[in-house]
Order: sequence, then structure tokens, then C-alpha cells
Amino acid sequence: MSDCWRCDQKAEYKNQKLNDAREQARLLSAQTNKTVAIVQKSGCIYEAVDLSEVGTNPVKEYISANTG
Repeated sequence: MSDCWRCDQKAEYKNQKLNDAREQARLLSAQTNKTVAIVQKSGCIYEAVDLSEVGTNPVKEYISANTG
């Protein structure tokens, strides 16, 4: 934690966006029974996509269908 309230709020917001994408990825992975990538579109905008749809977006994480 930092001494800056604004910095803490910003970090919490970014963390929440990534956690939301993780949840989206888990659901997509369970539905398709495939490994899914979390890609960073821009800034802290993340999206869960099928591996074939990654394109040039940087991959933040992979979520496997076998992961709980």
C-alpha cells in the first residue's frame, strides 16, 4: 500500500478489472472446455478470448479449462 489515497484507488480499480476478466475467462473456458487467454486491449481494459482470437494483443494470462 502506498501513502497516496489516489494511487491506492487506482491500483484497486486496475486489480478489479483484471479479476473481472479472470472470472469471464473461467466461465468461457468452462463453457468451451478450452484454454482461454486474457488479453490487454489498452490500459486496464482486459478481455477473455479464445486462443485463435488473440491476434496482436498482449496476453496477460492463460486460463485452462482444467483450472478450478
